[in-house]
Amino acid sequence: MGIAGIKGVSINQRLLISYILVIVIPITAISVIIYNYTTDYLEERVTESVLATSAQITENLDTFFTNMAKITEMPYYDKELNNILDRRYSVNNEMNEYQKVEDYNQITQNFFSKLFLLNKSIETLYLTSFVNDRVYYKGYRAEYSREESDLKNEQWFRNIVSKGGKEVIIGIHDEFPSVPNTSQVITIGRLIVKPFTNEKQGVFLINIKPEKLEELYKETRLTPGTRQLIIDENNRIVYSKLENEIGTQIDPDIIKIINSKGTNNEVTINNTPVFIISDTSRYSFWKVINIIPRNELFSDAEAIREGILLIGIALVLLSVLVSFIIAGSITKPIVKLNNQMKLVEQGDFSVNIEGQRNDEVGQLSKTFNKMILQINELIQKIKIDGENKRISELQALQSQINPHFMYNTLNVIKWMAQMQAADNITQAVDSLIYLLNFSAKTTAEFIPISEELEFVKNYISIMRLRYYNKFEVIYEIEDSVYKYKTLKFILQPFIENAIFHGFDKRKSGYHLRIKAFLENGSVCFIINDDGSGIAAQDIPKILNKDIQGEKGFNSIGISNVVGRIKLHFGQQYKVDITSRPEVGTSIFINIPQIGLDDEITSKEPASV
Repeated sequence: MGIAGIKGVSINQRLLISYILVIVIPITAISVIIYNYTTDYLEERVTESVLATSAQITENLDTFFTNMAKITEMPYYDKELNNILDRRYSVNNEMNEYQKVEDYNQITQNFFSKLFLLNKSIETLYLTSFVNDRVYYKGYRAEYSREESDLKNEQWFRNIVSKGGKEVIIGIHDEFPSVPNTSQVITIGRLIVKPFTNEKQGVFLINIKPEKLEELYKETRLTPGTRQLIIDENNRIVYSKLENEIGTQIDPDIIKIINSKGTNNEVTINNTPVFIISDTSRYSFWKVINIIPRNELFSDAEAIREGILLIGIALVLLSVLVSFIIAGSITKPIVKLNNQMKLVEQGDFSVNIEGQRNDEVGQLSKTFNKMILQINELIQKIKIDGENKRISELQALQSQINPHFMYNTLNVIKWMAQMQAADNITQAVDSLIYLLNFSAKTTAEFIPISEELEFVKNYISIMRLRYYNKFEVIYEIEDSVYKYKTLKFILQPFIENAIFHGFDKRKSGYHLRIKAFLENGSVCFIINDDGSGIAAQDIPKILNKDIQGEKGFNSIGISNVVGRIKLHFGQQYKVDITSRPEVGTSIFINIPQIGLDDEITSKEPASV
């Protein structure tokens, strides 16, 4: 198709073809690549995870047998037990019969009982003596035991004796061959020999039930259909979830596959594709085998691949749909409307779209004009409501003199009246009356600095009476500051915080210093105290959250003052707190110089 042919194609068609080339084809190609890569990657990761799980089970098995082997060494370290094994008993001797009972109880009730407490996996314990031909036994099936002559007939017993003191692991076998339906056990045994003479004393046997091996699979994640097997050196199944398999020979074909193809094999058993994952213990030479159905092993991977395929298809369809929508919706009136919206985005709310269109674009233009009008009205309403709210909040806060404060102050006056005929009563009452009048007389948020300082002095006068003059106050006020105004209640919350939280009522000799001066076009206030100080991590909390307690003078907290300063004066005016624990605190406040006759216009801060 030449240039002339392209020009003859509509804009909608050209846009649609462009979107298909730019979006649909790449998405399709990427989806196919991701699908193929994910298939191989997920199967590899899943296989590695199962191999690691199998290795972990094998490691658990080795640790299990290693711990059991250490227990078989314990007779070497028990001197009394060794004496019993070497003791010979006379026939038809009453004292010897008593000694036999004592020796049997010593081994079974003391030595064996400790081992049962030490390891919960132990089923039965045997200790034989070659000197006195006795067998010491303790287990959960006390109705059965075995004589030494009976044990000596077992091939595995003779195998233990032949190893000369090395631990021997015996695979699955009947614990009591002569008893019908007896339980099957795994045995770890060791020949006990004297250290220096190598004289054989006896054999120590630990029997374990196969189901105890289930603990090896804890915290391992295998699929529900996994066939979990542990086989001994004779290829007999030592552990299986199916109890009827325990003690039987494993399918020779499975052993043949493992021996010929390695530890990770994909085969078909009974027309079902499975993975045979195996690992061999380096300690016992037993094998841990997991036979996992392929569909279960890769079920999560299959779900992810299907999800990727569906997402790819959905993205292609969505891209085509979006291409149609975009191609059919781009028109000149929309461009014009978009340009007008950009003006609004830049803050020009005087925009008005003119036009007589009655279609959807025309309705959209009319709705847009109505929205701009409503936004302008809302902006004006928010400004008026915000100012009214600030005035109302200040009026409400001014009237909220805390009853605890009144109660404590009047108690001071009452105490003074009763205990002493002091002139300070008049001063206290006068200060209290001034505070009440100051709080209620005006709704103005800005007052002369002289009135604010006079309020502070009367407030501190009452607080000194309340704290029994345990702190001194120093005022350093420049005369030049009296020509200016300040926010009402700008100092009192900080002073109250210093007294309540900085001065210990049990101590005295504290100092509170209040400064006011002009600097670089600002009015500055500094409040210093030598109290207990504030931890550095607590200062941001104090500045950002009201900590005013219920015993304060009013409900105006420190964060209220900080917020009002930012609200009225902007971010360049602020409150700074510096403090050192057990040294004291310094508070710095600066506000602009506002003449007594100046008009105040609040500044909207960037963030408050």
